[in-house]
Amino acid sequence: AAEAAREVYGEAVGMWSSKRGGHLDVCLFGDLVTRNLSLARAALPPSLSKAAVDGKSPFLKSESLRILSSLYATPKSSKSKTESESSSDPDHLATSSGTLSESAPAVLDAIRSALDDEGMRRAKRIRDVLGCAESLVSYASSSSSASGGTAATVAKDAPKLAGALKGLPEKLREAGNAEGGSPKVAAQCEKIASVAEAALAEAEKAARAAVAAEESMGETKGAGDTKTPSKKKKKKRKK
Repeated sequence: AAEAAREVYGEAVGMWSSKRGGHLDVCLFGDLVTRNLSLARAALPPSLSKAAVDGKSPFLKSESLRILSSLYATPKSSKSKTESESSSDPDHLATSSGTLSESAPAVLDAIRSALDDEGMRRAKRIRDVLGCAESLVSYASSSSSASGGTAATVAKDAPKLAGALKGLPEKLREAGNAEGGSPKVAAQCEKIASVAEAALAEAEKAARAAVAAEESMGETKGAGDTKTPSKKKKKKRKK
């Protein structure tokens, strides 16, 4: 079901963001987020991350980032999380986690692209850009920590997140210090940049730990392989 939804909604997002689907409205995607968050997380991130870069207008890019922000946002309480996911299929929950992880680097790239776009740095657009950046940075920080998931998941996600986070703090500060920018936007950019730096450091640390663990496992396996032949030789001598 999740794969079918990704295909159907992916095509719809493509038509909407390219203005080929004149009858489609962004509310279609917002309603899915409201009605079934886990299915929305499984279906929407890949196509919306593309729309945030290739959308035909700043408005379409901004709306894509706004919805992505809601997909990656951490529930404010356990109650809200339970209410949003209580009716979800367990398969959707598993798939949504994987989709969020796989799409995070592409979404971070879209945020960097928006920060480089003068049209997206205007007052009526920058709020959605920074809102998405805040959600993604928080997600990256959680995903790279030991408490953010299993060791295998952290080891898999950390290197990708570290690569995607590089350069983001600088982009945020550049946007905040841009000529004509407001002090409020500058303060928000600095706040997110600081969190992004911490998330980057955590992701790099987790990535190094994952490499060390793989090397250790390889050495252990190699040592085990060298012991096996000697045991076989002893058995042959007894015969």
